[in-house]
Amino acid sequence: MAKRVPVERNVESYILGEKLFFPTAKRYASNRFLKAALTEKLCIYDKTNLQISGIPSERYINLYSKWGHGGFGVVLTGNIAVDQYHPEAPGNAIIEKSLDSKARRKALKKTALAIKSEGSLAVVQLTHSGRQCYISVNEHPYSASDVQLQGVKFIGGMVNAIKEEVTDGIGLGRPITAEPDLPKKILLNGIQSALASPFEDDLVGTDFGFGLLAANSQMWQAGELPYEETNGDPCYGIMDISIPKVVDAYTPAAKEFLQVLTDAAEKGPVISVFEYNVESGA
Repeated sequence: MAKRVPVERNVESYILGEKLFFPTAKRYASNRFLKAALTEKLCIYDKTNLQISGIPSERYINLYSKWGHGGFGVVLTGNIAVDQYHPEAPGNAIIEKSLDSKARRKALKKTALAIKSEGSLAVVQLTHSGRQCYISVNEHPYSASDVQLQGVKFIGGMVNAIKEEVTDGIGLGRPITAEPDLPKKILLNGIQSALASPFEDDLVGTDFGFGLLAANSQMWQAGELPYEETNGDPCYGIMDISIPKVVDAYTPAAKEFLQVLTDAAEKGPVISVFEYNVESGA
């Protein structure tokens, strides 16, 4: 049975469903939820053929179709590089004039339409990875790196943050790799918190990197099918790591993958996504 982050008391979520006005763009977001930036690593990547690198794949588009039907007011994309030599990670999208093509434009357009399928505003996160660029991709990167932020995973904290004017909206990151429709569940079904993650709670002796690996596996699983083939359930086919037996199966397989990944990385850039199949295992 799925396990959620525990809460002390139920809180009304109506404030999270209020519209938010962006005065510069003169546009309204339908609610206060923003799909935060995540590193998907699901696009085409070939260091020897940069002309095709960074083109969104069908799996990438399918993933965004889940978030497009997830109930977000705003969907912020993951890292989309503006410099082909400085992607945040191999397998992330790239938009650069020298790589422009009909195929790239078509895939990006399909992604945009998927995001906006239920009225979400689409915002592209244009990035230059700077010094956090993988050394296997660029041995001499330049510029600055990023700073990790902390988030909230239960409704009480989200509501308080808006009421206390700490923020105008709530960004959801890794919790929505497990539940692409978490905003809908909060606003329509009264869910009070995100699914629990043992990898982030350090219950199995893991770290931030291991939790990130699990999130990437979930995004890969979410991209297997477009929303239209999930019987209206964006979570279809995504492993639920709040369930102990799922964690017990995933953890040893993921550790084995990390060893293989380490060996492969010594030979060149690799896309570090563990393509874990829920039904049959790794």
